[in-house]
Amino acid sequence: MKYTGRTVAVLVTIIWLVIESWIDHEFLVFQFGLGIPLGWFFGRHYDKAVFLRRDLKNVQNKLTSEYNKSLNESEKLFKYIAYHDSLTGLANRNKVRKHLGQELLISERENQSVAILFIDLDRFKSINDTWGHKIGDQLLKMVAIRLIDCIGAKGLIARQGGDEYIICLPDSNRKEAEAIAQKILQTLSLPFEIMVHEVVITSSIGVSLSPLDGNEVDTLIRNADIAMYLAKEKGKNNYQFYRSEIEAFIHRKFELESKIRKAIHNQEFELHYQPKFALNTNEMIGVEALIRWNDPELGTIQPAEFIPIAEETGLIVPIGDWVMKEAYRQLKVWQGSGVKNLMVSVNISARQFLNRDLVCKIDSIIKELDLDPKYINLEITESMAMADVSHSTKQMRDLKKLGVLLSLDDFGTGYSSLSYLNKFPFDFLKIDKSFIQQMNHSENNLSIVQAIITVAHSFNMSVIAEGVEKKEQLQTLRLKKCDVVQGFYYSPPLQVTEFEKLLNLSH
Repeated sequence: MKYTGRTVAVLVTIIWLVIESWIDHEFLVFQFGLGIPLGWFFGRHYDKAVFLRRDLKNVQNKLTSEYNKSLNESEKLFKYIAYHDSLTGLANRNKVRKHLGQELLISERENQSVAILFIDLDRFKSINDTWGHKIGDQLLKMVAIRLIDCIGAKGLIARQGGDEYIICLPDSNRKEAEAIAQKILQTLSLPFEIMVHEVVITSSIGVSLSPLDGNEVDTLIRNADIAMYLAKEKGKNNYQFYRSEIEAFIHRKFELESKIRKAIHNQEFELHYQPKFALNTNEMIGVEALIRWNDPELGTIQPAEFIPIAEETGLIVPIGDWVMKEAYRQLKVWQGSGVKNLMVSVNISARQFLNRDLVCKIDSIIKELDLDPKYINLEITESMAMADVSHSTKQMRDLKKLGVLLSLDDFGTGYSSLSYLNKFPFDFLKIDKSFIQQMNHSENNLSIVQAIITVAHSFNMSVIAEGVEKKEQLQTLRLKKCDVVQGFYYSPPLQVTEFEKLLNLSH
């Protein structure tokens, strides 16, 4: 087999590279000390090998340079990824913590203050559940753009995670932080046009200031977060500054959240039942199932305190599922003992109502207990119904196909728009107790009650007045042609055994 000169040169060069450590000037120096002239060793191909080796050395140098350049670019990319949010492009929690630490050192040296704004979007999970994560992600990006517009180059904006953002304002003060918080609330409340949807959200903001509220990164962020929770508790869509007394309130809230989880597992909840009476016959026609909780350590905890926490954390879904199953299991027991024509109402939470499998759950209960659906009444607030009209309309129509009854709860406290009543297939309309309690002392409230009853009847809905506590209220409602009443005048919510005594008297 014959080899060309170039092939031999390549082979020779490879050999050369392998034994390069043995080369000493023009001799091959072996470990045992024997030196052989290179020219004699490589023969007539010596010159070609030398030139090719030089070319390979140049290629090696070029590749090394390109590799180093690529390595530098990769290091820059990894550094960017480490300090930026992949969805919005904003700084992430690592970046804001590092940046805040630096700003706190400067502020301490210069006797300045750093402001932290902790922003949380209200009802963001509901938007994700209703329209999907694609719309939710787009909303998060658009919120980031609006936040940048709000502060410009004044400070650093970071996405803390989920629907939470942090703004760090160096060399700031309470007045400036308050002005920026107000601007953010106003800006984020404007509608977002995403694909074919008009999305409306609000935000809750907590503010902390150094050195008053802390001089460490974790402390300042934590205190701004605590203040944000207070903003949530005060109705959302507002801002609050950190105060030390908030801590006890937040501690109570987190304690209750933990205990709610245990209560679900340990079956600590129970249902009380408040009767409803037909005004024309004075007959008990229905009952509302109301949840109660007696914690082994804290004692009785009011629904007004634990229900909002359950709503916020999502724990209301398993609680609501239990309420439905237990209430209609009890109805089946009563029917088995001879009780007839008793309608049982349960309150549906916002999260339950947005859940696409609500209809399947109701259908499963009906089939499992072999219930006539006409005795099942689901109470839905008007704010829930109006949150997403198209979803609400479909959800209600699917529920009506099962044969269940629907009540519009707390009418008059939310949108109070008569135009949508015709869109939703409600069977009952409940007048909020605030109107009932004031109607005999206020002409305006009395006129409102009369108008609600008239309009509801025009849409073939029966009217339920809740919160009836006095005889004169009952008499007024009878004159105004109200259909059903519920309240302490007849009975407070009762435990099962006590309610059954009343039930036996009525039937």
